[in-house]
Amino acid sequence: MANISLTTACNRSCAYCFARISPARRDMRAADFRRVLDLLRRSGTAEARFVGGEPTLHPEFPSFAAEAAGQGFFVRVFSNGLMPEAALAVLASLPADRCGVLVNVPCPAQADATAPWLARTLQALGPRAGVGVNIYRPALPLGAVLELVDRHGLSRHVRLGLAQPCLGSDNAFLAPRHYAAVGRDIVELARLARTRGVRLSFDCGFVPCMFPPELWDLVEGAEKEVGMQCGPIPDILPDLSAIHCYALAGWEQRPISGADTIGEITAAYRDRFASARSMGVFRACGACPWRKQDRCNGGCLAAALRHCRGLEEDPALATAPPRRPAAQAGPAVRVKAAAPTDSSADRHDDPSSARQWVLPYIDQPAEFWMQLAQRYPGRIAEVYLPMPGGRVPTGRPEQPHRHVEAFLRQGVLRVSVLINPIVLPAPADQGYGRLVDRLSELADTYGVASATVSDLRLAERIRARLPRLQLTASTLMNVREPQQALLLNGVFDALVPGPGLIRNLGQLRQIRQAFSGRLRLLVNEGCLPGCLLRCQHFFEMAYHRQAPDSLCAPLLSRDPWLRLTGAWVLPQHLDLLDPLADEYKLAGRVTLRDPTVYLRVCDAYLYRTALWPDEIGGGPASVLERLPLSQGLARHLSNCGLQCHDCSICRRAIAGASPSRADASPAATESVRG
Repeated sequence: MANISLTTACNRSCAYCFARISPARRDMRAADFRRVLDLLRRSGTAEARFVGGEPTLHPEFPSFAAEAAGQGFFVRVFSNGLMPEAALAVLASLPADRCGVLVNVPCPAQADATAPWLARTLQALGPRAGVGVNIYRPALPLGAVLELVDRHGLSRHVRLGLAQPCLGSDNAFLAPRHYAAVGRDIVELARLARTRGVRLSFDCGFVPCMFPPELWDLVEGAEKEVGMQCGPIPDILPDLSAIHCYALAGWEQRPISGADTIGEITAAYRDRFASARSMGVFRACGACPWRKQDRCNGGCLAAALRHCRGLEEDPALATAPPRRPAAQAGPAVRVKAAAPTDSSADRHDDPSSARQWVLPYIDQPAEFWMQLAQRYPGRIAEVYLPMPGGRVPTGRPEQPHRHVEAFLRQGVLRVSVLINPIVLPAPADQGYGRLVDRLSELADTYGVASATVSDLRLAERIRARLPRLQLTASTLMNVREPQQALLLNGVFDALVPGPGLIRNLGQLRQIRQAFSGRLRLLVNEGCLPGCLLRCQHFFEMAYHRQAPDSLCAPLLSRDPWLRLTGAWVLPQHLDLLDPLADEYKLAGRVTLRDPTVYLRVCDAYLYRTALWPDEIGGGPASVLERLPLSQGLARHLSNCGLQCHDCSICRRAIAGASPSRADASPAATESVRG
């Protein structure tokens, strides 16, 4: 058995999604699809199982489904229900005994904004469709899915799935400490389902110890499903690589070209993870009677791998970073990463380095971005660029754009656009309308799924028009106080705080507590905190084709020590920020345009190898000359609160002298000397 991932495109943004992968191709080509059907036929597989993303968004889905059915395969589709008319029409036309659609519905279904679309799909498919729900937190109103079965005459079968951690990503998932509570909820659902003649089935990851004993009497066959459902059932991605499952996609991918049957791929992954099967999601799994009787395999392998790293009690550290393959095809430009220091050599195996990264766009061919996705599997949250098109000023100078169209159409990496108008060229109501119209065009044409915005009212306008778009509060909003962060809740999904907070971890912690979304920290920004020239600088960038000269150059020439106060942290010192960061972001659309430099800086930050301050690509206000910076001095700079009027450590560090005891604590003095 295998699943065919036709596309990674999706028209939902579920918090628990574990299909957050970036293969070299977004949509499977027709010729490759036929190769996969041949592989299934050689393997004796009776079903063509279509997954995604949302598989029905593939532009050739109707012909693919008809072709598979015509070759005698049972067509099984795993969908979110928001499918195009043409896809729905072909599925509704297939014989009910040759087609099945499992519709994963949000829970509670009745509160979902897309409920009319979902109802249309379920009504059209009728008994061809069954419903499923992914459980990502306790106390979900699971009984709502039974209402859908009755209302639309669906297959009287409900699939239950556990949202599992995706290694190398940051999806929401059900922590094992909540398993028992969810087990009790499912028993209540089973009682209700039995009275309505609805059968429950269990996907992978459930373990028998999470359920009260009544389950086995309420759900026929549950003892054969619960605890024994962990694959591998390979997923074949659009680029014809295969993964063990989506939860382990960031760990390893292998081409299908060397396999004659699905069984060979399955056996290879079974051998690959054989040793990990001895683990389990709980510390007590080793002595569990269910396992000793071969009635449980220890639950989801991704959850077990996460457990063995000691992360099971902290949802903020939901993932472990993927190991970088020893021999992996590099990008179009190959570079040697900076040599790691002793303290950072194995950082990429440390859970603290599991954060995803937001990277700047540079104008490179599509092949560069395909290979970048392979270089950092599961680590890139999105690539950002100024809003393309040139019709609306967005706070940034025009960039080289020869390859932008190909990059946007490629769809290998998630794309975010910057909308940071410092001064609108029209009244706000008119200016907002133009910006939102352009953003809507980009979302429809290229699938742009995220925007970084510096205006709260503009963000509210975008949220009302494009409710599924992910919004990030720009660092240009200069959020520095908890009450500012509170105002962003419910509008923004992520926040990049003002630059000065990198030097004030106590204040940053308060922002983290006040904001309900993700905290994204910009770690190589060279701008000075509280710069008095910042507004004019961004105005000139917004309304002039070329990047303006540095307005702070005279100030930095007079007081070069100010460069040490900039909003940057070196890759070898990121552990200082790990307790507060959900994501990290790199600047450098101009300073990192050279792809060799770009990759060197990305390698250093993503895999935590050492760089000098002058190597991070932080712009004209950054440190321009090579300067040793010890862990002790870095710790001081991250907690100093920018009390520069009462401290001379930075002045003396730049001058190459040690501070006196009157200027600093012994720890800070030692950090400068070190």
